Amino acid sequence: MVDYDEDFGRLLTALGTSYEQAILTLTTLPYWLAFDADDSKNGMLPGTKQTPRLTGSKRNATLRLSQRGIALSAGETLSVRYCPQCLGCDLESNGEPFWHRAHQLPNVFMCHRHSCSLGSACPECGLEVCPTGKMLISLPPLRCHCGFDLRRGPDQSAVSTTYSSLIRVSVEALGSGLPQWDNSKVRRYLRTALSAQNGTFSGSYKSALSSAFGVTGRLKGRLFGSIPGLNGNYANLRLQGEYSKAAAPECCALLAALDVDFDTATRSFVETNMDIGPAKRIKPASRESLTVKAVRREIRNKAATNPNYYPCSDLIPYWYLRIYDTEWLWEQFPFLTQKPFQSVSEDR
Repeated sequence: MVDYDEDFGRLLTALGTSYEQAILTLTTLPYWLAFDADDSKNGMLPGTKQTPRLTGSKRNATLRLSQRGIALSAGETLSVRYCPQCLGCDLESNGEPFWHRAHQLPNVFMCHRHSCSLGSACPECGLEVCPTGKMLISLPPLRCHCGFDLRRGPDQSAVSTTYSSLIRVSVEALGSGLPQWDNSKVRRYLRTALSAQNGTFSGSYKSALSSAFGVTGRLKGRLFGSIPGLNGNYANLRLQGEYSKAAAPECCALLAALDVDFDTATRSFVETNMDIGPAKRIKPASRESLTVKAVRREIRNKAATNPNYYPCSDLIPYWYLRIYDTEWLWEQFPFLTQKPFQSVSEDR
C-alpha cells in the first residue's frame, strides 16, 4: 500500500479517481480495516475523508499504510502470488492477466474461486515469477522464462473445513468496505467468544488456534502450523503468539476456529458498539491494606473491561502479585515473561 502525498493525489485525480477510492478498491486495506480500524474520533487517514486510520502493533493509531502488507504481517506474504486457473480466465475475459488482491492476503495460500494452490514461482524451474521490492511490479506473465506455461498448475487441493473458513472470512473482509465499528469492538467480541468457548480467557487464544489448525511450533513470538493437503512453498500458517498482538490475520483465524462467519461477526461488532455505555471507573484496591484477594479482583475487573489490558501497566498491583501470588498472575496472563526472582546471593 502506498502512503498519501500531494503529487500522487493529483495524479490519481487526473486519472479520474481519488486516493481514497484507489486504496479501498485496489489494495488490501479493507481487509486490515475490518479488524484494525481506529476510532473515527481520532481522525482519518491522510488524503481521505471517510477512511479511518489503522491501529499499530501497540494499539495506537498509525498514519502509515506501507507498514502493512508484504512481509510485514504475521501471516507473511513473501512473494506476489497467482492462481494458474485465474491466469487463463483473466486472459479470456479481459485480454490479459492481473494480480488479484485476494491472492495476496496473509495466510491465504489457495484460490477461493478455483480451490487450487497459489503459486509464486515457476513449478518447472523454480524461478520466482515476480520478485518483490520497492519498484512497481509488472503484470503476471503467462509463461516463465524457461518456457513453462504458468496456466498449468496443480489440481484442486483438499484442505480442512476450518482452513476453508479462514480463506472465506479473509476474502469477505477484503470486500467489506468501510467498517461501522473500530478495533476495540472486535477485540471485545473475540475475547468474549473465546471465554465462552473455553470457560475462561486464560490460555484460550493459543488453545483455539492449536485445536483448529494444529499449531504446535513457536519461534520468536509467533505460532506456526501446517496446512495438510495443500501443495506449495507457503503451506505454513503464521500467526502472532499473543492475543495482545493479534491483527487482521489472527482475527480471521480466530473467527474460523470459533466457526463464526464474517457476516455474523460484523453484526456482533455493530451490536457491541451500540450496547456499550460509558466506561465505569474501577475502584482500585486500597494501597494501605493490600491483600491478594483485593488485588486479584482489581486486575480481573480491569482485564474484563479492557481487552488490551496489560498488568505490567499497573505497577503496584502487578508487583504485589509478582511477590505474593506469582503462580496466579502467570496463569491468568501466560504471555508475561515467566522469570522467577533471583535470590539475594544470586542477585549479588
